[in-house]
Amino acid sequence: MTEERRNISVPNGTRDILFGEAELYDRLGRTLSSVFERAGCRRIMTPAIEFYDVFDSSGDSIPQESMFTLTDRSGRLLVLRADNTTPAARVAATRLRSALDGDSPQKLYYCQSVYRAGSGYTGRRSELFQSGVEMIGAGGVRGDLCCLTAALDALAALGPDFKLEIGHVGFFNSLASELGASPEDVRRIREYVDSKNAVSLRLLSSEAKSRLAYDKIRRLPLLYGGCEVFDEAAELAGGNKGACEALSYVRRLYDELVAAGWQDQILVDLGMVHKIDYYTGVLFTGYIDGAGEAVLRGGRYDNLVANFGMDVPAIGFAVNLSAVADTLSRSGEDEDERHPDCVIHYDDGGFAEAEKLRRQYIAEGKACEYSCFDNAAAACEYARSAGAGELIIIKNGRAEVTEL
Repeated sequence: MTEERRNISVPNGTRDILFGEAELYDRLGRTLSSVFERAGCRRIMTPAIEFYDVFDSSGDSIPQESMFTLTDRSGRLLVLRADNTTPAARVAATRLRSALDGDSPQKLYYCQSVYRAGSGYTGRRSELFQSGVEMIGAGGVRGDLCCLTAALDALAALGPDFKLEIGHVGFFNSLASELGASPEDVRRIREYVDSKNAVSLRLLSSEAKSRLAYDKIRRLPLLYGGCEVFDEAAELAGGNKGACEALSYVRRLYDELVAAGWQDQILVDLGMVHKIDYYTGVLFTGYIDGAGEAVLRGGRYDNLVANFGMDVPAIGFAVNLSAVADTLSRSGEDEDERHPDCVIHYDDGGFAEAEKLRRQYIAEGKACEYSCFDNAAAACEYARSAGAGELIIIKNGRAEVTEL
């Protein structure tokens, strides 16, 4: 590939989105916005560029190598928005502080991109379109159920066949504390568990000094399913107080949601940990029919807002609109079927009459466009190829309508 060609290509992990697919993204965004507004959420928009310190203050949640960095004219380090939760936490602790001081939870939603740097030609996207909810100041079971039902409603709006899996980060963290492993090793194990990498977990277990503790971790990806999971998980937790408390909490949420009629959509996954480690409580992941990956991820992150100077509980989730759009594209739902109701062609001097007629059609709710061609024959050919219903030719002040 020549240097000139490289300069006009899009960067690795990004792509152009055209026509019907672009309309699909827009439609998905509007659909979820309606869901979130019905749940009492209000929209925010945050800058695509943030100071690096905003994301650095959230701990080890997003590795620096996964962020696109740049500098401003003063030499200060900036990053492209790497997730939407951290900027929402910043907004809540700064712009919405007075409302939160008055114990008024802030239910926020967004529809904007995040940018993650991939490693080489992995095929993974560097730009992801997300729409999601952050409920700042909403704590406890009631806050969790409020957010979980918003997630369920979002999935239901995307299609009739969906599942929401729930877990708790405390179950993994409590069992991992028995390992005596370094933070780096625990981070690596977390990734294996989250990706359900049984081979790597088995190797760790065979090499470990604390075989029993590692065997428990190795079994986590298998703790998946319906209510039958709880008995096996209780046996695995044994006398670990933190794991037992996390399990009891998940059971309570599960029972509440099942009693409310979500029994066909709710599953338990106690091997769910999420790679982003600012989560402190319940975790959940959503799937829709036909998607090869999760399209929704969320959880409780009670300590994140405190990094910006305000200690309040919080919970939220993000819908990966890129993954949803890919799924619907494969099913043909993004096909561009827009056709003009009419195409108008006018001779020299006929523009005023043509514009009057175009406005009339638009007032009637019809899609009407002009021909850009110099002759009527070319205009007619274009109108047919565009699937127009009518061709209108303005000649000598008169309009001739041809049904196509």
